[in-house]
Amino acid sequence: MEKSKGFALPVVFVVMLIGATAGSIFLLNQNKSADNQQAIVTNETSQTSENTKPPATTNLETTSQNLETNAKKEEKPQEAPQKKPTKNENITQQKQEPKNIVYSDTPKTGSFIYIDNELQVTASKIEGGIRLNWSRCNSDQFVSYKVARSNSATDVFYPRDGAIASIANQDTLSYIDKNVEAGKTYYYRICSLEKNGESWCGNVVSVGY
Repeated sequence: MEKSKGFALPVVFVVMLIGATAGSIFLLNQNKSADNQQAIVTNETSQTSENTKPPATTNLETTSQNLETNAKKEEKPQEAPQKKPTKNENITQQKQEPKNIVYSDTPKTGSFIYIDNELQVTASKIEGGIRLNWSRCNSDQFVSYKVARSNSATDVFYPRDGAIASIANQDTLSYIDKNVEAGKTYYYRICSLEKNGESWCGNVVSVGY
């Protein structure tokens, strides 16, 4: 009987050790299972969070939007730049613009046009002066007769030598120069001032008083 009791104690100890080991293994498996479940929940939460995030705009989409914006800006009609008229266009416009012509009693140049069949003058000494007679100017551009006189220039003409008289009546064909001195020679020419500013002149005569 004493031998049987001594053998029973080790058996009980082994059984208790096995039970403790089994309980530890069970608790360890329970902890691992809890950890796995927590990891699954964490992964699902992370995936859900990532799914709920708005999709990031890629560089390609940004470039596409910029191109569309630039295309809209280019489609906006632009005002064409105003073309400046060239020199020839300015001349053409000036020619086309009507102008009011004002006729002056002064010709454009210091020269004259010689007329050999009109404005032919003769001179004669009379009491109190020198009488001049000339042939009519038939120009339809006639403005006035100019009586040119010089004490020395044998080629006297208007406008260079001026005029001692201006006669607007085209049919008046004579003039008496009373401003003369005895002993002097005078040179005369009759000129016609035209509307275009030209001076038409006839022959020259000389008279000694």
